[in-house]
Amino acid sequence: MNLIIRIALILLVFFAKYANGQVVNIEQSRMHLDSLGWSGVIQGNFQMQKYQNLFLATSARTTVFKKNEKDYWMFLGETGFSVAQDVQFNNMSLFHARYNRSTNIEWLKWEAFKQMQYNRLLGLDRRNLLGSGLRFKLYEKDNSRYYLGTSVMWDYEKVNRGDESVLYGRSSFYLSFTHRVPGKWSLVSTTYYQPLLNRLNDVRVAGQHAFTTPVGKHLGVRIELNHFYDSRPPVGIIKSTFNSQIGLIWEL
Repeated sequence: MNLIIRIALILLVFFAKYANGQVVNIEQSRMHLDSLGWSGVIQGNFQMQKYQNLFLATSARTTVFKKNEKDYWMFLGETGFSVAQDVQFNNMSLFHARYNRSTNIEWLKWEAFKQMQYNRLLGLDRRNLLGSGLRFKLYEKDNSRYYLGTSVMWDYEKVNRGDESVLYGRSSFYLSFTHRVPGKWSLVSTTYYQPLLNRLNDVRVAGQHAFTTPVGKHLGVRIELNHFYDSRPPVGIIKSTFNSQIGLIWEL
């Protein structure tokens, strides 16, 4: 509980361009823990611009981890909004819980996850995901790692316009790599490919690529690039989005 209290009391404010994709890149939020027990990370964004009108955008993300010899838990919470001249452009919130279980095969793990999400900009009144799959370690040497993940999930969506809601099965594949130079910099890149199980041409593709370098014992600078594509988004929502941002990250 001390960790949660510390996270709640910490406020990070830094300059960023805020946007959020439909596919949440959980791979970016993982930590390679060398010790057992609890740990956590908090990130925050704030942007204010004034031209003819005042524009405000803010977001915050908290991630808590627990690790023992065989099990790994991760809990992620995120929220944000943007507004200009009393017009709200976006309002979003997300909660993601993930569990990893090591197997007797060193390069193979089993995963299960649950996610709840709301995003006004993307037309989502509600999205609930429940899924499970496998995570393969393709390569590991020194401070470089490559992973391949595959899973099947149930996806329930309710859009903001009308009472339309859908429930379907979707597969998910991701390829991720990490390169770190301890004490200097790290690069993490992940690309997701998520087709419907019964209609393979209905697909989502997303990528997130982040470069981080420390500027203090717990403080670092993070440069991030995100892109997202949905071949069949909700009516009135664009198919693709793109954003980049730079800011600070605090590690506990």
